[in-house]
Amino acid sequence: MTNQNLKIFKTTTDLFHLATKSFADADIENPRRNAQILLSYLLDCSMGEIYFNKETELDAERFKFSIQQKIKGKPWAYIFNSVQFRDLELKIKKGVFIPRPETEILVEETIKKIKNHTLAGTGKSKILKILDIGTGCGNIAISLAKDFPFISVLASDISKTALKIASINAQRYELKNIRFLYSDLFKNIPAQKFDIVVSNPPYIPNNELKNLPKEVKIEPRSALNGGEKGISFLLKIIKHAPCFLKKGGYLILEIGICQDSLLEKIIAQPKLELIKIVKDYQKIPRVAVIKWTK
Repeated sequence: MTNQNLKIFKTTTDLFHLATKSFADADIENPRRNAQILLSYLLDCSMGEIYFNKETELDAERFKFSIQQKIKGKPWAYIFNSVQFRDLELKIKKGVFIPRPETEILVEETIKKIKNHTLAGTGKSKILKILDIGTGCGNIAISLAKDFPFISVLASDISKTALKIASINAQRYELKNIRFLYSDLFKNIPAQKFDIVVSNPPYIPNNELKNLPKEVKIEPRSALNGGEKGISFLLKIIKHAPCFLKKGGYLILEIGICQDSLLEKIIAQPKLELIKIVKDYQKIPRVAVIKWTK
């Protein structure tokens, strides 16, 4: 593909066909879908608008570079340095875990608990404290802090790169009710009690990492590797979270495939109650809601 060739194409339809062909020739899965993602981002429009926005100006070099990077196996989020999560547009870069749509379910379950506290009379008269373990780019913490200005969110991560990106994202939305902290799980968390502890920890079994798609393997291994059976971090969080939860507080976790049955066995201590397991868009058990009843 040369710049001279690109200058021939003057409509989004032509560009769409060129991108689709480039991805198909390189055996990229879902070439049409990837072409739609590329053009909707470069043209700042919806995927449907690609077919109506006939003539357009487009940076030929950027168009070519984006296609080349995708063919090399790079995720779109790393190519664009941007990712959508709920109503947020977040900065992202290589070395930081890319949020998945399934994690929006975890956020929604947390929102339900915050609203329940508010309806019960907690609301603005008493600031709710939320702890986000392994915040990554800050997608969970920022979603909650943005939706509920009266809560206080502490978000931690072991990756300084991730914390820097998360801080930039929080600044973009001018959030004053969120703080970021370097910590390996609970190690550096101040000795205080939280109303809710939330986490999307690494939960892929270590023996399955080699089978992950090429694009996923580019993401930080530390954000993917859940150890044996994928539950190493889940075990640690469940063990230590009660020390940081208020009575009646909630621990809300994202989990991997088939880990719901393991979780039921793990939560054997009498002070913890597994309230429910929520399935994702593909009907896979994905979010565990646990209550500290002490």
